[in-house]
Amino acid sequence: MLGSFKDWTAVYKECFRCLKPGGYLEHVECGTHVLSDDGSLPADSAWADWKRIFSEASEKTGRTFDIIDDDRWVGWMKEAGFGGEGAAEIKTRVVKTPIGAWPAEAKWKEVGLFNKLGLERGLEGFGLYILTSVMGWQYEEVQSWLARVRDVLKNKSIHSYSSW
Repeated sequence: MLGSFKDWTAVYKECFRCLKPGGYLEHVECGTHVLSDDGSLPADSAWADWKRIFSEASEKTGRTFDIIDDDRWVGWMKEAGFGGEGAAEIKTRVVKTPIGAWPAEAKWKEVGLFNKLGLERGLEGFGLYILTSVMGWQYEEVQSWLARVRDVLKNKSIHSYSSW
């Protein structure tokens, strides 16, 4: 749903309106920040560009890509009526999802491989429209930048993750 809605509060209000008493809404979303806890992700990596570029695209379109970052979605849900008096509380859970096979634990290594594969396969589809139509890049510029992102994805010394 990243970049899809201009008014997330309105989306959540509609969800709230449609729920039966005792019902609940489960919303899973990926953050746009790619991070590393061990300092292995260079500050000037393509992932830093990723965050900056999609923040700029958000400003241009009025449709944010920063939904879970800084718990923005929790505020929108509260504005919509979730978590208020007589309503169920809002529960959050953030899962640091590795990008690549760097984790030692087998489960997270597999999750990281699937996350990396999804990014590799969806990268152009996710970025091409935004970068050309919204940001005004030429197709060749997009391909050059996506190659930088793919290089970071291939770098096994970087222990990055995205938040879900």
